[in-house]
Amino acid sequence: MKYCFSILLAFLLLFSISCKKTDNSSSNSETKVNVTVKDGTGATQSNVTVYQVDEGTYNSFGTDPFYSQQQSITASNGVSTFVIDPIYFNTGGQKSYYFFIKYSLSGVNKTKVFGTTLSKGETKWGELIMD
Repeated sequence: MKYCFSILLAFLLLFSISCKKTDNSSSNSETKVNVTVKDGTGATQSNVTVYQVDEGTYNSFGTDPFYSQQQSITASNGVSTFVIDPIYFNTGGQKSYYFFIKYSLSGVNKTKVFGTTLSKGETKWGELIMD
């Protein structure tokens, strides 16, 4: 009886290992968007909050920071990096995202928006000019 149980257990273990799915495609890398923020003269701006929303949220709520899925503050080089969770690409295809900043210039409240469409594993760059 112990012998039959051991054989059955070994068979199940071997079967479970052989059925393991591996994905060796190049799309396993991170999906990223790097957003550079500059002022009107072209100088990069650090410590600026950049917000990210998906297309559905943007179409429903616009550039309201309350509904942002991610936010990131620009580094000393003016770049803010967003990593998009791979779960959003489980069904394949492309997804559109919007990145925006809100700021005040000469007492006037302004918003700048950059939109892009991504596939899993892509890295894209965008620029927002505070003018």
